[in-house]
Amino acid sequence: MGIHWNSTTDVLYVSVGITTTEENCTKRQVVSDIAKTFDALDWFSPTTIMWDEEIPNNIQEQYQLWKSQLPLLRNVPFQRCYFRTNSNVITTELHGFCDASEDAYAAVVYIKACYNQGPPTIALVSAKTKVAPLKRQSIPRLELCGAQLLSKLLANTSNALQISISNRYAWTDSMIVLHWLDGSPRRFKTFVGNRVSTILELIPAKSWRHVPTSCNPADCASCGMLPEDLIAYDLWWNGPSWLQKKDSQWPNQLFTNVPDSTELKATCNAPTTDLLEERFSSFDKLVHITAWIHCFIMNLKAKMFQRTLNLSKHLSNNEVNQSEFWLFTRSQKRSSPDELKCFDSGNHLKASSCLLPLNPVVGSGGLLVVGGRLKHSILSQLPVILFYSVTQTSQTLISHILYCIVVPVFVWKYIIIKIG
Repeated sequence: MGIHWNSTTDVLYVSVGITTTEENCTKRQVVSDIAKTFDALDWFSPTTIMWDEEIPNNIQEQYQLWKSQLPLLRNVPFQRCYFRTNSNVITTELHGFCDASEDAYAAVVYIKACYNQGPPTIALVSAKTKVAPLKRQSIPRLELCGAQLLSKLLANTSNALQISISNRYAWTDSMIVLHWLDGSPRRFKTFVGNRVSTILELIPAKSWRHVPTSCNPADCASCGMLPEDLIAYDLWWNGPSWLQKKDSQWPNQLFTNVPDSTELKATCNAPTTDLLEERFSSFDKLVHITAWIHCFIMNLKAKMFQRTLNLSKHLSNNEVNQSEFWLFTRSQKRSSPDELKCFDSGNHLKASSCLLPLNPVVGSGGLLVVGGRLKHSILSQLPVILFYSVTQTSQTLISHILYCIVVPVFVWKYIIIKIG
């Protein structure tokens, strides 16, 4: 299968079936040469990721250089056994690193074994690289794709090893990705939310840590590296040097909240009546605008065949009255909730309430109206009590009413009480 085993030294070698003879540099030839290198665990992924694209004429020399160096990989040995012989393994850990560039994103996994005697050992287990999508994405999004790739690689590696793993750690050099993983996936847009959800299902947020870019072995896999340089690149083969130390000596950079508002879901803030009251100086216009809004909302809530389309461009008296009633009810609920609670519970008003002289009662629809001797008058409707309180809503609403009073009889409908 393209992997050779030296039984004497118990090491593995990858077969590279490429000749160094000069051939035409066509797309077919490039794909053929890459396929001849069977690297099942992607140990040499930094040397192949940079060639998954169309080969223009101006880089044919670089391709020939890569091709001439590729046979050097035949001499790179891999220990078949991850652990030191004649030693008792105490704990085993998996450490995964991910990174991304504009061209690709990558992940690599190492296994760390701690023994009862002697230093721990670090071994490269597997790696994975993917070319960035043709549709251009931001670097944070590509870093998130790398994190998703790593979470799947860690999960698959854990299942394939079939040994007891004490801890799994995932490392990334992107603070934005760590911020996304620290929040709920529902807060973000579909692209980020779906990937965050997948990552957290495989690797919990507490297992993710920040690694400096200079110590990230996945960096070379995401950017690409020639075979000759990769062979001498110790960071790729053995991971960061601090992995040999205790966890108290690992990078411990404090998490910095780096929110990326561009990936948050858009929220719709519907204008409230407060904004309308401040926008329109005419009470009559305010009532009519509110009525049109209520008609629109009712049509949205109703089923298609139940919707009523008002094509007359005029509101009915009932719709105007309902709008006016809604404005008054809302003003009373906001300005005097204690008095309304007393009426709802059947209790008497407090002695300190300024409404006592008016003998208020609950009229039709739950509005507070003036009671007492007025209920024996010839008025068809008892005066509604509006509260001129410190709230901007009540002050604006009553200012509209006072502004539009032109008929003296209209005054009887609105009794204004100063509170406080």
